Formats: sequence, C-alpha cells, structure tokens
Amino acid sequence: MKYHLVLLCMVCNLALGFAQDTSRIDFVIKNLGVGVDGHFETFSIQPRFEEEQLKALSGTIAVASIKTGINARDEHLLKADYFDVESYPQIRFESEAITSKKTGVYKVPLKLTLKGKTKRLSIPVTVTNTAKGTKLQATFEIDRSAFDVGGGGLILSKTVVVTVVYYDKRV
Repeated sequence: MKYHLVLLCMVCNLALGFAQDTSRIDFVIKNLGVGVDGHFETFSIQPRFEEEQLKALSGTIAVASIKTGINARDEHLLKADYFDVESYPQIRFESEAITSKKTGVYKVPLKLTLKGKTKRLSIPVTVTNTAKGTKLQATFEIDRSAFDVGGGGLILSKTVVVTVVYYDKRV
C-alpha cells in the first residue's frame, strides 16, 4: 500500500514537472483511505554549493500559505490541533553533514522544526542542471504524529509524503 502511494506521488510529480517548471512544495496524506494533496505557496530555500557540490541546505515555509483546494479545510489546518499557526508560523529545516551518494545524488541529513518540535531525518536530494537553473528535487516521508500535527485516530494517516522541487537561479 505504501509503495502504491509513493508510486502515485512520483507519477503525479513527473506529470507536474512537464506541466510547469517552477519551484514548489507539495504533499499528499491519506484521509479515510483517499489521498488528499496540497502545497505551500510561500517558502524560501537556500542551497549552498562549493565547486558544484551541494554543501548545505536550509529554508523556511510559511504555514499560513497551505492550500489543499478547500478553504474551510485550510483554515482548520491552521488551528492549534494541526499546525497552530499563531504559535508556530513557520516550518524550518537545516541540513547537517551532506554526503554525495553519486554524481548529482545526495543524502541530506537535516533538522526539521515543525510546531515547535525538532526532529532529525535524512532525505534524498537530486541535483540537476537545467536551462532554468540548478534543480533540486526530493521526495520523502514525514510522520506527522511525531510533530503533534492532527492528533491520533484511524481516519488520517500518520505518513505524509512531501515533494520539494526548487530551482536555484544562481549564475
């Protein structure tokens, strides 16, 4: 089941990649067994390169910019039982020691701070050069319950699949 969700996300992201050539942060979570997707509209990502190698990665995401296509749901996600935007307006991440797995593919351990809790996770990041700039792409999973987002229950999956695509327009 988990495999099918990840495969579906990859197919959707591939289709979106052909449809648009822009930076984005998308997510998918199962609710009552159905995938609910959304994205964040406002974010800042700062990669640091040395000699064409990714050496550091950090960023912030404006929680209030969450969009799922249903305004009432978006407003509920901002409340204390989910993201608590009044107390925690940003999601932050900062890399630790990045290692190159092979050309253009990196293992990026990072600290993710969401709703006042900081957890370590490791994400795969692929870096490619395009006509639009250097493209960084990562697809990974987050356990939302580790950050106290959304409470317990059987209706909402604990696993959120996140896809980040970022174009670094450095010269």
